[in-house]
Amino acid sequence: METYYTIYKITNKINGKSYIGKHKTKNLEDGYMGSGKYLKRAIEKHGIENFRKEILFVYDNNEDASKKEAELVNEDYLTNENSYNLKLGGDGGFDHINNNVDFRIAKNKKARKATDKVILEKYGVTNSGSLRTKESYIQAGIKKRKVTDERIIQALNQHTNIKDAMKSLGYNGMGSFYRFRKIRDTLPTITNNSAL
Repeated sequence: METYYTIYKITNKINGKSYIGKHKTKNLEDGYMGSGKYLKRAIEKHGIENFRKEILFVYDNNEDASKKEAELVNEDYLTNENSYNLKLGGDGGFDHINNNVDFRIAKNKKARKATDKVILEKYGVTNSGSLRTKESYIQAGIKKRKVTDERIIQALNQHTNIKDAMKSLGYNGMGSFYRFRKIRDTLPTITNNSAL
């Protein structure tokens, strides 16, 4: 059976955004719908029925297909707000993202907006301001707890390690770990060689 190297374009019928990619296959009708991170999220959100796939080019070798993908998925295409692509076409890896600070910042802002929208829908927050304000947490019914150092000391005295103490108070993450460790290290009653 012959192997094909295709250049395809997947378009969101709702908003017109698109993804261009390369795919190796033995069956041109294999139903492959791309591997892009943003594309997969969009398909999950809008449903596969709202996406159209076109095979733009078919090659018999990877080299020619990679050249065509590199020609189509260039810097202009990547920075276009209607693109789901994250990296330059061809076999170039993620150097474009890693080395281009402005591009990375723009894509991160785009991702943050999408996340804020999901939080808005999930918690019913209706204000148009940032979701990271005290008012929006109150409106959404999310309690943002502040734990006093005294409570942390109690938790550290009750548990054999920092991780369990953090868990008992509903904390996780490195920032919290450093706070708990700093408090533990100032206490003479808790041994500093406690397990992490």
